[in-house]
Amino acid sequence: MANPGRLSGAHAILLATHLCVTGNVSRLPQLQAQFPGYLPFERVLRIILTFLPESTAPQSYTSVLQELLDGPPSQTDDDDIDVSPVDKFSESAAKKRVRTLRLLPLKYHDDEDSQDPTDLLTQFLIHRAYRIDLETALQPLILELLLPFYQRLPTVRTWLISSLLPLLRLNYEYYPSQDETFSLDVLESMDSHTAINVLLSMTGAQKNSMDLVNNLRGLLGPWMYGGNRSKRRRLNKAAEANSISLPQLNTQQQSNNISGWQYVNEWLLARSLVDYESTVNAFLNWDGPEDADLGGFEEGNQKYDHDVSKDLNLRYGQSGLAVIYTTSDTSKSCLEGSIKVLTRVAKLLSLEDQLFTSPNSSVLPSVTFDASQISSSSRVSLLQNALLAASNPLTCPSASSISFLSTILLSIKTLAELGHSVTCRTAANICLHSNQDTQLHELRNIVSSIVRQTKLSHDWRDVREQILWLQHWGSDKTEGNESNSPCHGLFWRISRDVVEAEILKALLEIKGEQTLSQLSYCGD
Repeated sequence: MANPGRLSGAHAILLATHLCVTGNVSRLPQLQAQFPGYLPFERVLRIILTFLPESTAPQSYTSVLQELLDGPPSQTDDDDIDVSPVDKFSESAAKKRVRTLRLLPLKYHDDEDSQDPTDLLTQFLIHRAYRIDLETALQPLILELLLPFYQRLPTVRTWLISSLLPLLRLNYEYYPSQDETFSLDVLESMDSHTAINVLLSMTGAQKNSMDLVNNLRGLLGPWMYGGNRSKRRRLNKAAEANSISLPQLNTQQQSNNISGWQYVNEWLLARSLVDYESTVNAFLNWDGPEDADLGGFEEGNQKYDHDVSKDLNLRYGQSGLAVIYTTSDTSKSCLEGSIKVLTRVAKLLSLEDQLFTSPNSSVLPSVTFDASQISSSSRVSLLQNALLAASNPLTCPSASSISFLSTILLSIKTLAELGHSVTCRTAANICLHSNQDTQLHELRNIVSSIVRQTKLSHDWRDVREQILWLQHWGSDKTEGNESNSPCHGLFWRISRDVVEAEILKALLEIKGEQTLSQLSYCGD
């Protein structure tokens, strides 16, 4: 052992590099305290960054970083530092060697998060994280590096949650068997569109119904936590130009939050066209943008402010309604899934009282709601690229849109019981955008299809009640015309007399039903 007090500043710098190369960094605070002019905090961090092997366990040097940052403890180690590795050099030789050192810059070249030039530790931690990933691909070491510091460094906290956490879950927890792991550089190079497509499309070797739910809550939720980071804003700028137009917002932060999640809504709508089952399951098990698993690293009960939260929930609910309208599947399972999604959306937005699709009721309800906004919609409102528009009265969640869609689904269910299947979009078009002649044509098609079902035995008393309900949705209008009960019923433009006449014609076509028709109509 030798006393470092007789060393020059150049010797001290060389000794610091030696301590890092050999992994004996515990002596760095003591050395730095004796040579503060030659080993300022920034230079020591750069020496560690350059010479300490990236595979070194972070537990062996995080306490050193804390001591360098906060100052040495009141009781220091009085043992001398072994200076033998450098004391053989003359001062001129030591200076010459120092001049040949090429220290890495403290700030990573692609780091746009460390905006405060005086926050040296944040710059070091982010750069060190990239170095560990690049040299070892041992991403759990990065978490060990950041854990002692993230609570005191807001930028590190955001970076940990929005970059490292989804990466660890992707590579080690959710999909560890994938052929190639994702690196920090790859994940951080993604704009929102790319990240959403990649993160939400991930599945395991054995497809699990909860994959999409886990991806939304555990991968995308943390990723979106960093939506306002400088680099994300830059990467998203081009993508946002092609997204659905947003309402005027008070702040740029609100715009970033909403537009990012709007990409998710668009993705869910597109996904439902190819995998309706998993999309339905996502709506049933994920509560929307605020349902994010941030690993417990977030600060307190950190949430979006009230206005942003309300808008995000409305837009998520709107995507659920849009998914229902866009499906072309007329199967029973699909209809049941649509009803579940609508019920879920109504519950999330406290609109359950507007539902008419009670699963436990066999009695068709009497439906009344304010149809003024619904009736103003055009055929364009049902096109896929318009379903997520904030101004769309059919999908923007409200008392009237929930009631209308609920009754449309109940109408589809009733038609299915009669052996006639239609899509949600078709049923909505019949009600909203068909004139009297077109509605009559659709009614005749339905009645004809019932007549042709020779393998099914219908009780025409029930059939009559169901068709009359489809006409006016139980609104008790005996005189149906264009001025009465607008948009209340699939065939609300047709008078009840005409509907009754079509049913009677069908009965007369069926052998053996004449007596029933006489009894039925004479009794009214």
